[in-house]
Amino acid sequence: MKLVPAAMRKLERVAGDVQVASKRAKTALKRIDKAPSPSTRARAATGKGAKPPTTGAAKVDKRYERPSGYRKGVRDKVWDAAAKASKDGKVRDPLTGKVMRKNQRWDMGHKPGYEFRKHQESAGKRGIDRDKFLDEHNDPGHYRPELPKSNQSHRGEDHTSDYFGP
Repeated sequence: MKLVPAAMRKLERVAGDVQVASKRAKTALKRIDKAPSPSTRARAATGKGAKPPTTGAAKVDKRYERPSGYRKGVRDKVWDAAAKASKDGKVRDPLTGKVMRKNQRWDMGHKPGYEFRKHQESAGKRGIDRDKFLDEHNDPGHYRPELPKSNQSHRGEDHTSDYFGP
């Protein structure tokens, strides 16, 4: 492809503008990194001491910690239910529509409204014991086969606070 001189000059000018903008952005980021945070400035202004270290996320009741896996047969039931629900008997990833194979890697994805964090919160509010929590966790009706990338992206989740489980 042959560029006419005017187009070439315009392209060079745009490239130069991009370089200048990139340098300015890098300089601004360096300034931001060096600047004290608003909370640090506020503590300094009020004379209060340093903020105590955070301990991370709130502690979860041990009864409702994430189980290490699923009971025997749960994965098979989830796969079989998905195949049965399909018009042609093929299991497809709900986000991409790609056909999945049972002998290839796939995740147990929560159906929208049955996400683990919602189940955990519900269990805590109801005060159920660990056995009941595990019974609910192993309910095949709460899951669907998903490709790992789809499941781990969380794009297929219900992002409301609605929980459809018990």
